[in-house]
Amino acid sequence: MTLDKSGSPAPAANDGNGPPPRPKVLVVEDDEVTQRLFKRFLERNGYDVSTADNGFDAFDIALREQPRLVLLDLMMPKLDGFGFLRLLRNSPVPDLPVIVTSALADVERKNQAVALGVKEYMVKSKFTLNELIDAVKRYTA
Repeated sequence: MTLDKSGSPAPAANDGNGPPPRPKVLVVEDDEVTQRLFKRFLERNGYDVSTADNGFDAFDIALREQPRLVLLDLMMPKLDGFGFLRLLRNSPVPDLPVIVTSALADVERKNQAVALGVKEYMVKSKFTLNELIDAVKRYTA
């Protein structure tokens, strides 16, 4: 038995007999209701989900857990989504795929996000949860 740093049993590696590991997605959203909705829906669709409600916490989690994908809100306290993207692009994981999920629908902000390397920009009032899952699958398959 392998122990982790705290002395607890470490999770067993996948030996091919169990189910494959669930892809990790980081949901960065300061609205608690939206965060819970995205988390539950992703978990029900086979994803392991971490959450953060500001860009600083999200950056720490992204470095530590290295998820397969980040779903990112733009308007958040402490550090907004644009600040998070700037940190991420100058980090050890600069190519981590990011999908923006924002209430901001203006072209200027979308262009700014695309210039910072986001894969997709989804306006919250214009997509369904099924469309969100389809987008997540494109970058976690």
